Amino acid sequence: MTVAAIIERYLKLKTRSAFPPACSYHGQKAASLSRLLGAIGVHELTLAELTLYQRKRRSDRVSERTIREEIKVLRQALELGVSTGLVARGIVDGLGMPPGRAGPRRNDRSADEVASCR
Repeated sequence: MTVAAIIERYLKLKTRSAFPPACSYHGQKAASLSRLLGAIGVHELTLAELTLYQRKRRSDRVSERTIREEIKVLRQALELGVSTGLVARGIVDGLGMPPGRAGPRRNDRSADEVASCR
């Protein structure tokens, strides 16, 4: 099974709305993962592959936060694969990906606070 197939299964479960998965937060984060890692078999995914992915994204001038969120989406997709028996637990554990869930930023700050950050 490829990384793209695992991500596709994840998005089908994660984005149950009238909008296509590509329009969702998780779909946007998964697009780069599928583009750059999609053809790789899950059993071929290594820490070196993840490091190369991060370097490619940095060369695209993507923020560190975005890269972290993309890696979190990958982890969530792989965790779903583990729970359904499609991915071995050892693969996920061996990648050393950060824990946590990916999700859009909360709007806890007022418009004045956001404007002052720009």
